[in-house]
Amino acid sequence: MVKGTTPQLLQHRANVCFRGWLEKRAGNFTMKNPWSSKYFMVATFVVDYADQRTEGNGVFYWLDDRPNAKLEGFFDLADYGNAKFMYTNKEGMFGGMDEDSRYLRLSRSPDAEEEVKDLKLRANKQDRDMCARLRLFQSMCIERVRESNPWAANYHKAFDREIYLGQGTEVVPEELIAYTRTYMKSLPAIVDADTPMPAGSTMYDFLKAKLNALLGLKTLDPQCYRMAKTFTAFAGRVARNLFRTEESPVEPAYAWRHLQTLQEYQCRQLVEQSLFSEADGDYQADHSISRFVGWIRQMGDVQQMQDDVNKKQAWFKADPVKMELDSAWAARVEKANNLGECEHVDKVVRFQMMLTPALEMAQAMGYCSTPCQKVRLWAEAILEAISLINMQIAGGGEGQIGGPDVPSIVLFLTCVNECDDMVVQAKLARLFCLDNYGMDQREYKLPDGGLYSDMADQYAFAAEERAIDHSHYLLWVEDTLRIIAEEGA
Repeated sequence: MVKGTTPQLLQHRANVCFRGWLEKRAGNFTMKNPWSSKYFMVATFVVDYADQRTEGNGVFYWLDDRPNAKLEGFFDLADYGNAKFMYTNKEGMFGGMDEDSRYLRLSRSPDAEEEVKDLKLRANKQDRDMCARLRLFQSMCIERVRESNPWAANYHKAFDREIYLGQGTEVVPEELIAYTRTYMKSLPAIVDADTPMPAGSTMYDFLKAKLNALLGLKTLDPQCYRMAKTFTAFAGRVARNLFRTEESPVEPAYAWRHLQTLQEYQCRQLVEQSLFSEADGDYQADHSISRFVGWIRQMGDVQQMQDDVNKKQAWFKADPVKMELDSAWAARVEKANNLGECEHVDKVVRFQMMLTPALEMAQAMGYCSTPCQKVRLWAEAILEAISLINMQIAGGGEGQIGGPDVPSIVLFLTCVNECDDMVVQAKLARLFCLDNYGMDQREYKLPDGGLYSDMADQYAFAAEERAIDHSHYLLWVEDTLRIIAEEGA
């Protein structure tokens, strides 16, 4: 926004995505209580300057919610990189953060000018309405920041580039990958009987040693799963700690400022990208994802299962009963599009065209450079398919499809998918995937210190809000592939 111009708030319902009371921290030094309630909106604004009108997204606040109240403050979201909850006591004034409140920071963009200040808000943990309001404010700010701020928008495409292939997306900057490696080298290795480490080893050494050890295994047995999931647990712990840092733990600090624009799933991808790499100056072993794809292809019956699926996929696709096109969701799509008289082949083609965006996501698993990206793409593909189906059946009076329909949708996506190594990709994703509830830790007796619960936000953007259960979705894919492979055996 041009300096000296005044934003005009567009209060039409379509332009306002949040309104409500929140507790704000004063931006300037004061001897009084620095916290006070303000009425906030997150909305679209327009600016008239030099005979031109431009639009943007901003945060507005007032002392009260009357229509004629004087505007007290405004934050142009193009100047901000993220909205994150704070977990460490770094306020350093008036006792810092109290344990009874949740704190949120709208943080400035890496290249923002000095006069741009962070916005800090809080909510009492016992006040459920206020906490829900603060969480909604965060979600709406992140959504608008990813539209408005150039860095957040570019990193969105860089980390989701498998979805945006062919649209001029940039790769993840090497500076961020190098920074993440430096951070892991500043952390000590853990004590793990499966992978003994020399004295003075770092977390980076430990995680690389896990990958080396995995490549030496010949079967997908409990030891293999234990080693892979231990790797994932500590890569996840590194990612969470890095995501929640309030100041740069290592140099260069400018890289950390850019890292502040990332969501947690992007931090997780960053950690894995720094580990699943080709031989470099630090590590001569090839740990690229392509090597792991080739490695798991040789495991046990993985290649045989892949061959069986490739042979039987067309057979399944030609049979409406095997495809479960008599399921509730398919019948409703058929009714909404008047497909009752269509031949089975034509019906499958119409369904396939309708679900093309979801199919493209699933097929992009083969382009992913890390296991967590493979898990994320299948979760996003299933959600995209559900969304596309709900758009087709809207207005039918029967409501939206839900959980009972998902296995049948996964079956359809798998049967019409053109990825010729889906079994290999799914097995690799499953090997490194951890569930959201600590069940994998208990089953495989994984070592303490890793991240074993609340993992969903490391696999997908806003996973908790969108009710994404990444490991459950992946399990459906595996079960579907097994059904196809074993049919008629």
